Amino acid sequence: MGKRTILVLFALCLLWGCAEKPGGMIDMRADSTMDCPTSPNCVSSQATNPERKVEPFQLKQDNKENWLRIQAHISSMPGTRMINCSDTVIHAECKSRLFGFIDDLTLKLDPLTGKIDIRSAARTGYYDFGVNIRRITRLREQLESKNMIEIPQLSPVP
Repeated sequence: MGKRTILVLFALCLLWGCAEKPGGMIDMRADSTMDCPTSPNCVSSQATNPERKVEPFQLKQDNKENWLRIQAHISSMPGTRMINCSDTVIHAECKSRLFGFIDDLTLKLDPLTGKIDIRSAARTGYYDFGVNIRRITRLREQLESKNMIEIPQLSPVP
């Protein structure tokens, strides 16, 4: 198989993936779900599929101040554009450098408990090649290192 054939097949795969229906946008109401579609291009702390599930974040100490610090951190991430910020919701678009694909990053805060549900999903395409899980993992590490969030305590196994 020649280089041209491989390039054409790769381009067709990209176009086919981009033709899928968007799965990234979610309803921003406080009671809406943040589940993932069946396609493997999303991770969420509220995913019903265990393969798409990530642990939620837990704010450390002062919920309001740390929530504002998280908003500032996300808005400073390369390729990220803030869409909506409120006392309980952050919604940002994350644009890939190479192809310009847009992913939706959503965080929802429960102000009483400090729990943050999080979701990162490709807006188009079928596969994300692990981009969304890497984004959430990196964000978790950055926020933990800045002492904004902590790892939720798991209950001991009897």
